[in-house]
Parts: sequence; structure tokens; C-alpha cells
Amino acid sequence: MASVQLESNMKLYLHGNVSSKFYQALYYNSSYKDIIYKYFYTLGFNELGNTRNELCKSILKELDETYNIIIDDNYQKINEEGKHIIDDIFKVNFNELNNNNKYYFIQFTTMEGLGLLSNFKLQPNHIIFSSGSPNTFFDFGYLMRVNFFSGVLHTPFYCNEIFFNTKKPYRLDLSIRNFFDKNERMDMFLKLKNITNIKTSINSYYINKLKNVSKNLGVLIPEQIFVTKIEDKDIEIDEFNSTPFADTHNFIKKLIDNTLQSDINIVFESTTNKQYLDDRFRNGYISEKLIDNLLIGKPFINASMVANDFLNNNGFENYSDVLEIDYNDVFSDINNVNDKLSLHIKRLANLDITDYNNIINKLKIVAETNRQKCLELFEKNTILEDIVNNKI
Repeated sequence: MASVQLESNMKLYLHGNVSSKFYQALYYNSSYKDIIYKYFYTLGFNELGNTRNELCKSILKELDETYNIIIDDNYQKINEEGKHIIDDIFKVNFNELNNNNKYYFIQFTTMEGLGLLSNFKLQPNHIIFSSGSPNTFFDFGYLMRVNFFSGVLHTPFYCNEIFFNTKKPYRLDLSIRNFFDKNERMDMFLKLKNITNIKTSINSYYINKLKNVSKNLGVLIPEQIFVTKIEDKDIEIDEFNSTPFADTHNFIKKLIDNTLQSDINIVFESTTNKQYLDDRFRNGYISEKLIDNLLIGKPFINASMVANDFLNNNGFENYSDVLEIDYNDVFSDINNVNDKLSLHIKRLANLDITDYNNIINKLKIVAETNRQKCLELFEKNTILEDIVNNKI
């Protein structure tokens, strides 16, 4: 990937907060896990008093002499000869980095875009852990682990049986949180609103946000028009998450209010279809919207080309055969995606109950296959070993 070639026995430096979610995802199931975990268990064992410090020094010495790993939480050794893993790009002066080293930036393995990277002058020896950048390393298992250790994926990871054993009041659901600059979501919401067997709902946070600033806007924006067409029954109010400082995801509430409400989810990814077609490289990322469904085992209908491409490119099933949806046709014209998909959605909503149950039984099999693939990728981790052996 990078032009710099290093000896496999060179030092590997772990910089920054080496107990962060990014590093936890690196250690998980690696051959270095036991010695690194031993260090952190000891570091947090305050009851040992001064003995703890001596034990930590001993473990750090073993990491260095036996494993060629050096922990550098304050970036003092950023230019020492070797390979360097960095958890905070803002702690680094790119102009001063050693071009003979390899640098791995791991903080971008979130589930959002990479516009921030345009502010940095990346070199061939700078490897970005993400789904889109000039020098990219992407590993879906690592992406899931990062977001698991941050708490984002705890609910779908552990609640598969709850979802499987819960009788759903609706057949399909479209649940929206952010609708700003998301014309596709707003259009589909209005197309499906008030249709039997379909739950449409919108979180109150962005509605409140818009209402509080509307009087100061000089022009009428599409989002204001959309809100005028929303009824009170469409809005999911979160009284404990209704302040302007609470732009956070409540994962348990999402499970109860959305995931467990229907058999099939209608998925709009963060990247709109237009954004994706404009720049598939930088906008080719997925979010928890898709991963939640994969991990919990909930079938879904793709309204986003980026999600469909991700599934196809990574060996997942997109349910097209069971649902009789030709996604090649659906995404052949992005201006008509919602028109085509809404016909399929309404067809499923109006199916005879026997035919519908037959489809659901088939979907459950596909969903479990997708879930098992996710779990396998989550457990499989050779990233640190591959860095050491110059495979990344």
C-alpha cells in the first residue's frame, strides 16, 4: 500500500490514549492481547500501591524486549525509527514526520465521512484506517469493534434473541432522526405516511432544533415545508434528550421505539445517493443505520446505493431475491429511487398474510446468515500482526 518498506522486527510505537476504543479494537483477539491486557489490568490496580508501578515497568520492558512494542502516550517518540500507530491526527505535525517510517492513523474508523482529511497533506507512508482516503486500510471487523467498544453497537450485538422473539406490530418501518439536507428521506416519509402496516416516525430533536431557529431564517427552506406536513403522532418525543446539548443517540430507546416495532426496516444511509455518485471515494462510508440491522438480524430494504454496494462488495446478502427487488433497476436512476422502492414497500404492506409470513420466514434465514458473517468478521483480527509483518 505504501512505498516505505520496513523490517518486520522494527519497533512498533503505540501513541496517544492506548486504552481508547481504537486501540481496544486493535488488541482484540490479537496475539499481543494477553501481554497488553496484563499491562492495563496492572495499571488500573491502584490497590497495589507502589508495587503497581514496578509491575508496570516490568511489563513495559517485556513489551519492548520481547514484542518490540513501545507505548508512548505523549507522542515523544513520534519520529523514532519504526512503525507508528496514531490515535489523534491533531497531535502530529505532518511537516516533521519521518518519511522513512510508516504512520497508521486509526481515529477515522468511525462511521462518518472524511472531509476533515482534506486539511492534511498525506504522504504515501501515511495509512488511514477508514473506508475512503488516499491511502486507505479498511476492515469491517475493525470498524464494528471500534463502535462496539464505544458503546454504539452494544444493543444490536446483544439483542438478537429479543428481536427474534418479539412479535412486531408493523410489517415495515421508516424511522428518521436527521432530515436536514436529506431530501430522499423526507420524500419517502411522506410517500409512506399513514399507510397500513407501515410505521413512519421522526425523532423530535431536529424538529425542535428547526422550530427554535425558524424565526431567524430569512428564507423558507425545504425542511420547514416538510415539518408542516408532519402530524404529532409521527413524532417520537424524548423528554430526557430534548435540550440543544443532547444531539446523541439513545440506543435503548431506538431498540424499543423502532427496531422492535417492525419486521423489515427501510434504510437510508447518512450519505445521500447524489453525494455518493458525486464522490464514491470520500462518501462511500456506512453507518450504524446499516450495521444495526446486520448485527441484530433485522431484514431491510436499501434506499441508499452506498449500502447496497457495500453489501455486494463485502459478501453480504441484500435480500433482493426474497423481496423480489431488482436493485440494479432501482438505482439505475437516482431521481426515481423512491418511486420504484415505494411500490415494493406498499406491495409488502398489502400482501396476503400467508404470503407475507412465507417471505418473513425466508428473510429470517438470510438475516441470520448476514449476522453470522458479521460476528465472524468481528472476531477475526490480524491487524497488529499484519502491520508488524508489512502486510498493511
